[in-house]
Amino acid sequence: MATPVAVQMNLHPIMNWDSSDVVEEFKKFKQKAQLAFKSFLKGTTDDEKKETRAKLAATQEQAQGHHNKHAQYLPEMLGGQHVHTQDPITKTWIPAKVVNRAETPRSNMIETESGHTGVIAYSESPICKS
Repeated sequence: MATPVAVQMNLHPIMNWDSSDVVEEFKKFKQKAQLAFKSFLKGTTDDEKKETRAKLAATQEQAQGHHNKHAQYLPEMLGGQHVHTQDPITKTWIPAKVVNRAETPRSNMIETESGHTGVIAYSESPICKS
């Protein structure tokens, strides 16, 4: 009966190959993948980056066009106008009154019936005309 011989096993392929062998194997794999998918694997050349940026710009322009097709400006709220605002904690609607326009865009100074005043932006907090 033969005695077993101790064999050193390097399981990782890079341990057994030179770096040039690894590169050659990758090239073979790349060619096989190109044949399997019937297309070339994409790299990141400058031309491809320019094409990608151009496609992105066109897509963003198209999306902006779709958005702007039916977008409208919000109506102005005048001083003394009655509105309702939503309490962020209880989620109930509270009657309020617009005191005047604030310095920041789309913002108004409002006063609730309980006497609280504050600046509210239309886009940030729920506010509607009464």
